[in-house]
Amino acid sequence: DGTATLTAGTTIDIDANVTTNGGTATLTAGTTITSTAAGTITTTGEDDAAQGTAGGAVLLHSTGAGAITLLGDITASGGNTTAGSNDGGGAGVITVRNDSGSITIDDITATGGTSGGAAGTDGTIQLSATTTIAQQATTDITAADGNLKLVSTGGDVTLNNVTNNVAIVAADLTGASSLSYTDADALSIGMIAQAGTGNAQLDAETGIVATGPDETVTVTSLTGQLTVDNVITTDSGNVVLTATAGALQIDADVTTTDGTATLTAGTTIDID
Repeated sequence: DGTATLTAGTTIDIDANVTTNGGTATLTAGTTITSTAAGTITTTGEDDAAQGTAGGAVLLHSTGAGAITLLGDITASGGNTTAGSNDGGGAGVITVRNDSGSITIDDITATGGTSGGAAGTDGTIQLSATTTIAQQATTDITAADGNLKLVSTGGDVTLNNVTNNVAIVAADLTGASSLSYTDADALSIGMIAQAGTGNAQLDAETGIVATGPDETVTVTSLTGQLTVDNVITTDSGNVVLTATAGALQIDADVTTTDGTATLTAGTTIDID
C-alpha cells in the first residue's frame, strides 16, 4: 500500500511500470513529462474476499514550460471484492496538470472494483493545461459512472475518440480554448465537485463555460441520451450538441452571445 513519489527539476521520462497497491503516485517535473507504452502508472486497489480496497490517487504535474506527452496507460481503479456482497473498492482521482504547456494522454481508467454486491464508485479524471489537451488515437477515457473535469487557459481541448465513456463532463475554458468531446453512451453536462488534494486539487466546475473569443463547444453522445443539467455558456463561439442515436434533454440554459446553437438528436429534443 506504499506510495510512489518522484520529483525532478527538469524532465521525467517514464519507461517502465510505476505501480502501487492502492497507494498514491505523484510525479512532478520542472519541464516535460513523457511516457512510453511500457511506462504505465497503476494504483489499483487490492482484491480481497471481504472488501476490495480503493485505488490510489495519481498526479502528473509539470510546473514549468514543456509538454506532457503520454504513451503509457494510467489506471487507478478499485480492487475487487471477491466473495460476499460488500461493495468493490472505489477508484482514485487521476489528475494530469500542466502549468505551462500541453497535455496528450493515452488510456486513462478510473473504475470501481467489482463485487457480488454493488460495484465500487468510479473516479474523477481531471485534465488541466495552459495550451491544448488531446488524446492518442484509439485510446479512451474510462469512468463510466464517473467524471471528467477539463480546464484549459489557452488551447483547444479535443477528446473525440469513440470509446470515451464517463457519466458527467464539465469544463472551464478561457483564452482561446474550444472544446470538442465525444462519449460512447449517455452523458450529462453537469457539476463536478472539487477533487484531489495538494497540487492535484482542482476547484469544482459547473457546466461548460467558455469565456474567450471564438470558443466553440461541441459535445456528442454516440448511443445514449445527452443531458444538459448545468449551463453551457460561450461569449462568441458556437455550441453544437449532438445525441447521435438518443434523446437530447435540455434542463439548463444554453447561451452564446454572438454564436449559434445547433441541437441534433437521433430521437427527441426536449427543452424544459
